Amino acid sequence: SGGLVIDSYQITSGSITYTVNAENTEEETNYTEETLDDGSTVRRYTAEIEGLTAGESYQFGVQAHNKRDFGELVETNTIKTHTTPDAPQWSGISSTNYTFTAMWMAPEDNGGSEILGYNVYLDEQLVNQDGYLTEENGLFTNDEGDICYTYDGAPLTLGATHRIRISAVNSVGAGAQTSGMRVTIQ
Repeated sequence: SGGLVIDSYQITSGSITYTVNAENTEEETNYTEETLDDGSTVRRYTAEIEGLTAGESYQFGVQAHNKRDFGELVETNTIKTHTTPDAPQWSGISSTNYTFTAMWMAPEDNGGSEILGYNVYLDEQLVNQDGYLTEENGLFTNDEGDICYTYDGAPLTLGATHRIRISAVNSVGAGAQTSGMRVTIQ
């Protein structure tokens, strides 16, 4: 900064520009301070930048600013924004006692965000109307490590065939659905 106090940082990627104040204010906290093993202090700034496209990669540049001018542009690592997860992978489906149990593996790509739960669809209708399914409301893991859900609600009729689909949910939303797996109710 040439002996002058840094007053802001400018973050750019293509046509996107965002400015972060260098000091915390009562209204917002822009950074946290961390003391390193050598005793020096590092400020880690956080910025929520709007206008990015989900699933796209961005290379950002950061420049410090003081009352004279902007400093040297420093390139960051490439950052990929979060997107919805891929479809889970089917392991199987079974039926007994007027129920069906769907079994699947987590998607290969979680969209860059932790999987929060799953949606189960019965003939295109969402089974879990009160939010995505988790271990707290019905999911379980079988001995093979599959994620499982047993459905015993209406309209399951002995001998009827239904198509079941699954989608994973992360902080962005519900991802792609699996291909339909058919089950005949036993």
